[in-house]
Amino acid sequence: MLVKAQSNLRAFYEKYDLVLACIILFSIPLKLSYVYIPLIPGLVIWLFACPERVVSAFSRARPIFLPLVVFLCFTLYISLFGIDPLESLPKTFRMLFYALCIPFFLDAAKRMPILPLICLFLSSSIAAFYAVLRSSFPDQVGRIFHGTVSHSGQIGIYLIVLIGFIAFAEKLSKQEVRPITWLYSATLSVALLLLGFGDSFLIPEYLRHTAAFLLMLWFCWQTWIFFKASNYTVALYNWLLLVCLPLTFSALLVNLKRGPWLGIVVGLSIYFLVRKPIRILYVLAIAIALFLLIEPINDRIVASHDHFNIAGGRNAIWEIGTDLAIRYPLGIGFDNSGFLQNFSHQIPKELNHFHNNFINILVETGWLGLLMFLWWLITIISWGFKWRNHPIFGSVILACSCGFLSWQIAGLVEYNFGDSEVYLLVLALAGLMLVFSESECS
Repeated sequence: MLVKAQSNLRAFYEKYDLVLACIILFSIPLKLSYVYIPLIPGLVIWLFACPERVVSAFSRARPIFLPLVVFLCFTLYISLFGIDPLESLPKTFRMLFYALCIPFFLDAAKRMPILPLICLFLSSSIAAFYAVLRSSFPDQVGRIFHGTVSHSGQIGIYLIVLIGFIAFAEKLSKQEVRPITWLYSATLSVALLLLGFGDSFLIPEYLRHTAAFLLMLWFCWQTWIFFKASNYTVALYNWLLLVCLPLTFSALLVNLKRGPWLGIVVGLSIYFLVRKPIRILYVLAIAIALFLLIEPINDRIVASHDHFNIAGGRNAIWEIGTDLAIRYPLGIGFDNSGFLQNFSHQIPKELNHFHNNFINILVETGWLGLLMFLWWLITIISWGFKWRNHPIFGSVILACSCGFLSWQIAGLVEYNFGDSEVYLLVLALAGLMLVFSESECS
């Protein structure tokens, strides 16, 4: 009975492995509960029914997978001696289970790795348009997908991957960059920003409703053209530029999260430094123009110093974190930063972490834990630079690594390693990055 069940599940997985990978990546930008529906049974079926493929995937993923597993296993051990092991252990086991996404995506997406990425960009465009609408009509559009923190954290990663994928699509279609296409993309971005910041620009609500309807028609039409096209390579390039890029870029801005903004500027600058250094000037020019021309962005950046120094702000919690790192060199236990209020009455009750990946991990797992975490980060970030000259997927592999760098730059002012929505995206992209590295030119 067990052997027959295993055989049936193996046949199911071998037939639908790529579909599972696509559904999981499609779900990640939308809502965490949507991700669990395909992710948990998919991983269980893979582990139970395909032991040979599991062993092979573990072996091939080892350079990136092993450092993460070592860090999490050390975290699991050290948490037994922390402030509250019952708080630490469930979260650590969950992070270990999620880590299986790296070898899973390496195995499941090997037949056609670009298809899961297209699914990611499709769903991220849906989430991005929703974010723009919610910014424009906060009283009329309720919360459906991720909140602004998780959504911005994800955009800070996959916007760079999207730009690397556009370079791949341009090379694949053998289509030179046409200024008119980029002009259309820029025009759509401006229209979306006017819609998202409509109140700041004093645009009447009826005009914003009209613009939202017309933009929705445009994006649906362009997506229909892409899926019905006979020449997919050119259609893919146009769809990425005329739908995905303006929507993702606009959502990043209307969410008003400074950490991902900083991450994108640094990550994109390094990506272009390796690929086309002159384009760093474009990144800086766009950043300066947005700061000068859009009042909410200007206000958000100007207020950074005051927000940093308010009572119970990052200045206060980072001082507490530094003190705890000295007092508890082995850490207080993973996911135990909820005890932050015990060390200062200034800290609001809703703050349960240190708003910094490195301080948070140092306080919770100690100095050895931080070193292991840095080992994993250096491994996944350096991988893209090692494979940047891949004849076909070099731009995508490099973009993934720069996206991971952007994630950690944003993590200097927020604890996005503990955000499951962002963490799962990183693991899935790490698995796909390995697939791209192994892929032949064909």
